[in-house]
Amino acid sequence: MRSLRAGHVVARRLNCGVMRHRTLITIVLLGAAFSAFAQSYRLSLPGGGWSILAPDRAPAVLEQCSRPTPQNVSGFWQPLDATIETLEPKLVEYLEGLAGSETPPRGVLYDREYIGFVRNGARLIYGNFFPRRGTAAAGEPEPLVVVCDGGSSYWGIVYDPASGRFSELAFNGLT
Repeated sequence: MRSLRAGHVVARRLNCGVMRHRTLITIVLLGAAFSAFAQSYRLSLPGGGWSILAPDRAPAVLEQCSRPTPQNVSGFWQPLDATIETLEPKLVEYLEGLAGSETPPRGVLYDREYIGFVRNGARLIYGNFFPRRGTAAAGEPEPLVVVCDGGSSYWGIVYDPASGRFSELAFNGLT
């Protein structure tokens, strides 16, 4: 260690053990930060954030004013909870595989409404996705969500339970 004189700064040698610990802590913190970023980039479909609408309420979901929805619908049916529980993990995987394509914004908690519809004899499911909102009071039906414009945080997609495939991903217009 050098002595302190007027105008001179004292330089201390760092213990090699201290330096290793600082480097290790820095690496761990950077790793945690990158891990948190990667997790927040995934599509977030929180549990309990979905509802299946009864067939008599389903037609209103297809009346979105700023994005295309399924056409040539000949009827409606009500999907089972188990079908939606199968659909959602597949949807996340499908959307993650669309790298380079337009996908829903990440880091948004999405609530969703599902309806069953029939087109050309096939029983399909339409999902209506929107940023998380409050839930209805006990005993009240969930409100239908139809938003004009709103941007890409409002979107819909068709799922074919027979084939396990998704199609017709469409976003609302820009705000």
